[in-house]
Amino acid sequence: LNIMKLKGKHIFLLSKIVRKMDLKNKLPKTQNVSGLTDEEKILKQEDIGRQFLFTVIESLYLAENEIIELLADASSVEYEEIQNLSFSELIEKVKELFSSEDFQSFFK
Repeated sequence: LNIMKLKGKHIFLLSKIVRKMDLKNKLPKTQNVSGLTDEEKILKQEDIGRQFLFTVIESLYLAENEIIELLADASSVEYEEIQNLSFSELIEKVKELFSSEDFQSFFK
């Protein structure tokens, strides 16, 4: 069960998900990294990624149906198959979706 590249039609579901989860207002604030070493910059970036991931996880219930629909369509499987994934499989798919380049470009 792999997430395929998101298609143009998925922008509408992404829009619903972002709106319902209020992600625009929950994005971690960019921070000044000047003066930090490369290692410190990487650690800062990882911390921001973790913050965003936890924000997403705590808001998933707000857009449950839309997320399942998007995962199913982007993976070319039935809605029920996504619902029946194990906890760890579902979390992995959600992480894969929200960290995908296509999803990230939605916020640029």
